[in-house]
Amino acid sequence: FDIPVYTDVPDFYKKLPVQVHAIKNDWYGKINYHFRLKQAVVYENSFKYEKTIWIDTDTFFKKSPKLLFDKITEKNQLCNSKHYSTLKELDLRVKKALIQEDLLKDNFVYLNSGVIGISHESVGILKKSIEIIDKLHPKLSFYYTLEELALALAVSLDDVESIDCVEVIHHYWSRKAIFRTKAE
Repeated sequence: FDIPVYTDVPDFYKKLPVQVHAIKNDWYGKINYHFRLKQAVVYENSFKYEKTIWIDTDTFFKKSPKLLFDKITEKNQLCNSKHYSTLKELDLRVKKALIQEDLLKDNFVYLNSGVIGISHESVGILKKSIEIIDKLHPKLSFYYTLEELALALAVSLDDVESIDCVEVIHHYWSRKAIFRTKAE
């Protein structure tokens, strides 16, 4: 497998054994939403590879990355983790917008997108998720993890199985300061 790195600072990765790519401005969309680029990168790469996985930089592997690729089929979508109770905890403004747009279904499960993995057969999920981001951002620009919400909605609307990978990846997004301090 290849390890492409997408960054706004390509020189930082020059000496590593990875393929470095500069971030394209159009991945942010007309709405200029920085987390939109995660799904845009995976979407674009899904046409180059049989299976594509995005892994946030605030993660570390507990097991071989090969296990992530083994989990992906043409009928599922890989995420970092699933959160079943989050629907009840959603901001009322968010719920209202989702109901107005008829996006909230009974099978909704909130997904953490620290890891996003798909096969090239299931690329439609990301296209739909990006469309949802573009549609909801004007109403929900305050919602920090809109890209996670949009991905969960796309998975729910298409009734696609979502597989988590918490046994392979540790995503420490909520404890970045602690991990960075320990690393120094």
